Amino acid sequence: MVNLAMQETLPFTETRSFARIMADEFSDLNLNLCIFASPRLKKKWRIQKRGRGYLLTIPNVFLSADDEFKIAMLKWVQIIIANKFSKKNASSDAKKQIKSFENTLHDFLREKFGTSRRKYLRPNEKFKNTQGVVFNLREIFDKINSDFFNGDLVCCLRWGKEKSRTSYHEICNDENSNPFHLITIAGFYNQKNIPDFAIEALMYHEMLHIAIPPINTGEKKRSVHHRQFREMEKQFPHYKKWKDWQKAGVLKRMFFL
Repeated sequence: MVNLAMQETLPFTETRSFARIMADEFSDLNLNLCIFASPRLKKKWRIQKRGRGYLLTIPNVFLSADDEFKIAMLKWVQIIIANKFSKKNASSDAKKQIKSFENTLHDFLREKFGTSRRKYLRPNEKFKNTQGVVFNLREIFDKINSDFFNGDLVCCLRWGKEKSRTSYHEICNDENSNPFHLITIAGFYNQKNIPDFAIEALMYHEMLHIAIPPINTGEKKRSVHHRQFREMEKQFPHYKKWKDWQKAGVLKRMFFL
């Protein structure tokens, strides 16, 4: 059962609380879980064994998330506990599920802190150099923008850290508090062995986040990769080739070269 003691003092939000979701959708789960929202945590969370139950410590910002996010959070807790807190020894299917849930959580954090970050950037200075080992992100962006978006999208671009494998879109603020779009392409794609179709398909995917914002798919539910997004993504000429290339494990093999 859910220990509600720590949630009784939490701020009221329009979405369901973690405790309510546990009661509504995890009622068959015999789990003594306490949830503590820490004002100190920003982009991390943790689950710990505590006596006969468990303690989930989360950032305060998680309390304002929608139901879809909170369900992903609780499913992550469930599968981590089921695997005795060891991702390394989990089955391949369990690892994929853990990764999927964590991607959902990180997407929320990137969006939340991207729109409210206090550190202001000077995009014209900071993101001028988009040339990589082989590819120039600005050239790729401009080509796709012209071919698929009528040249309407405006965005800053940058490479991620060396061998980073996560690409993402976020909204930042400039020195005048004006918002601007920023796409970060995983540093892992900054290699000479990456095919053109792969980085172009990845760029198209991230640009779709600008062209097709998240939508509400149900009562207080929010989706980023919704049906319209997926349908538009599949219209990219090299979409299937890119997905097959990913499934072939090329990135994973290259990572250890």
